[in-house]
Amino acid sequence: MVPGGRLLSVVIPYFNMGSYIDECIRSVKNSAYTDMELVIVNDGSTDESSLRKLAVLEKQEKIRVIHQKNRGLALTRNEGARQAAGGYLAFLDADDKVDPTYYEKAIRTLEKMTMSISPAPGYDISRTAISCGRPLRLSPLMHWFTIL
Repeated sequence: MVPGGRLLSVVIPYFNMGSYIDECIRSVKNSAYTDMELVIVNDGSTDESSLRKLAVLEKQEKIRVIHQKNRGLALTRNEGARQAAGGYLAFLDADDKVDPTYYEKAIRTLEKMTMSISPAPGYDISRTAISCGRPLRLSPLMHWFTIL
């Protein structure tokens, strides 16, 4: 079993997305796969309604909100990956929705078929954006990683 077990961490980058985030979170919570946490990374939002929405979300169970200065989407996703506790990691934009069966099917597929990342000699994978300082197993599905 991988560290973090079967827990799925869904990382949601967030910048002034208050008018979209409820629908996004509702789609994740309606998932058939229930062993999950949501990690919302606030990338320096400035919109008052978006900040109020984050304050409400911070009080909800299984949701963690991380605040940082505006650093851009890539670094925001990386921070969410670093903060994720799950053995599985997925990314979802705050204005997107996910099908109720997607995570369940994806994790089942991950558990059946994974490919190990084998970096080239001399390549330091611990410095890549996706590594989070831990070894990773890359899935055949885009945006999915198993943390070893």
